Amino acid sequence: MFTEQRRIEILTYLREKNEVSVADLAGKFNVSLPTIRSDLTFLEENNKLTRTHGGAILNKKIGEYQTISEKKIINTDKKTIIAKKAIDLVEENDTIALDSGTTSFELCKKLTSFDKLTLIINDFAIANFLSENSTFKLIFVGGLIGRDINSTNGPKALSFLDNINCDKAFISCESFDLKKGFSTFDENQAAFKKRLMETSKTKIMLLDSSKFDKVSSFTFSKIEDFDYLISDKVSENYRKKIVKTTKII
Repeated sequence: MFTEQRRIEILTYLREKNEVSVADLAGKFNVSLPTIRSDLTFLEENNKLTRTHGGAILNKKIGEYQTISEKKIINTDKKTIIAKKAIDLVEENDTIALDSGTTSFELCKKLTSFDKLTLIINDFAIANFLSENSTFKLIFVGGLIGRDINSTNGPKALSFLDNINCDKAFISCESFDLKKGFSTFDENQAAFKKRLMETSKTKIMLLDSSKFDKVSSFTFSKIEDFDYLISDKVSENYRKKIVKTTKII
């Protein structure tokens, strides 16, 4: 197993356990203790976890930056649940603004059960998949290419959306906190998400449960800005507070 792949799987395992030991990881991945210590040091330096005596714990409060490679293998079951719920809000002939990201990609796979949709998209993976697996009208948003997020954003992308009108916008994020709202790590990405919401009559947030109670660098909206919040799981405490402004699915 390559170093990058092992480190991604260490993070996945840590998210399941919340706390791990060096010995446990060495046995699980069949590598030496020094190799695991090196992995944990690297991940701590990149704000992925916190080292403890003999192991590591998950950073729960601060939202953590994840690469595309990490996102593809993390919380896939949760994203599938969210996509199955979200598809019920889609109607034939809808014009849909679909945000970039791996949760949106799961939704785009479900959309192929429809015949006539118009999609506004900025994610290259989604564009490639739908161009090969659907007959939809696809409108790709040009702009600055964010190579680490595999999508476009920036001033040109915002201008492109000025005359776009959609029925529904499906948006995702990196983190959610009741006071701080929905946030992400990239300023251009935050601005694009906000503008994408403005194009649409109905605004829908796709949020897996691992992102609750976290804050990333740039807030782009509050819970009351959305008509629906779709998640694999929402605690009773959150339900009581959110249901006043937004429908939970």
